[in-house]
Amino acid sequence: MKDGIDNFNEEFYENIKRVFLIKKLISKRVRLPFSGALLTKNEVLILFLLYISKDHSNDVQELINILDLSKSQFSKLTKSLRDKKMITTKYNQKNKNFLILQLTKLGETLLKEQYKEITDIKKLVFN
Repeated sequence: MKDGIDNFNEEFYENIKRVFLIKKLISKRVRLPFSGALLTKNEVLILFLLYISKDHSNDVQELINILDLSKSQFSKLTKSLRDKKMITTKYNQKNKNFLILQLTKLGETLLKEQYKEITDIKKLVFN
């Protein structure tokens, strides 16, 4: 019985460490090259969630649920990210009612340049 509790505690501890590493990563504000504009923490979080998603894309409704934002808040954030050329939007090919956000190469490059540890965190999340 004790081994089961110890294993649970160890696994729980490792998961908590992952959460705090991710929190540390996304709590930084990012200054865009050339324009000097700042990305908000929520914009960085959206980019990060897209980065760790399959094919660097995700359904809008799923992201809204994860972030616990209103549709209007999320819409403002995604408009800002589209204007900054960080993401694109497209409709799901199987169901045209679902809008998909896709991380652009520029968005991916920005994340990689700003956060060298992003690859390590991606490995932590998925291993």
